[in-house]
Amino acid sequence: MKKILVLLMMISGVIHAQELALVKKNNLFGYIGRSGEFLIQPKFSKAKNFSEGLAAVYENGKWGFINTKGDLVIPATFEDVKYFN
Repeated sequence: MKKILVLLMMISGVIHAQELALVKKNNLFGYIGRSGEFLIQPKFSKAKNFSEGLAAVYENGKWGFINTKGDLVIPATFEDVKYFN
């Protein structure tokens, strides 16, 4: 039963991530939802689309990954990144 619950939670996160669109406003990147409102405010100088529930963002000269809530879940310590998978 726990495996099914975890799987459903993961699927829900991926579906939600696919509903976020990367946009640029005033030279900064953020993410909007289907309504067109910002769900993650533009604050990144560089960013990539969500993949597997995470998106790469550029912060303080390094790349890290945020979740669909905008929380930095993998610290920005990388020189270069690809899409998460």
